[in-house]
Amino acid sequence: VISKLFIHCIMVGVLIFIALLMGVKPSIYWLQLPIYMFLTILFLYLWVMMTGLMNVMSADVLEFIRTIRTAFFWLSGILFNSRKKKSLFFALNPIRFIAEGYRNVFAYHVWIWEQRRLLFYFCMVMLLMTIVTFLLYKRMEKRMPEMVEGVR
Repeated sequence: VISKLFIHCIMVGVLIFIALLMGVKPSIYWLQLPIYMFLTILFLYLWVMMTGLMNVMSADVLEFIRTIRTAFFWLSGILFNSRKKKSLFFALNPIRFIAEGYRNVFAYHVWIWEQRRLLFYFCMVMLLMTIVTFLLYKRMEKRMPEMVEGVR
């Protein structure tokens, strides 16, 4: 996750550079960038911790994880305007919250707390991921060395 942070920072820098070239003036909303970057890192860290353990438990889980990850990406609203979608699936998709956050910073000029419902859903998904990860690690704590050795 941390190794990809450098690439992410470069991409955000390129985005800012292109925005400035296109005449977009810096605004106070840009101060939210570190918040969204932190939330992105936190989400990815939890995702890696949770799915990494599942992958160690069963090698077949890897394909399922890839499918879910792909679905989260394509149904997140990155390539289309998801603001018009009122589905609970779209609201619970953490990738959508992050993508909308970056749009809010650069295009819509909306503060993070103005999206209370999406922020609440994002926090609930993050809490659920934390609990699941904790329970999985707690459950597999004693068997983990055997399982990791078996994967090698």
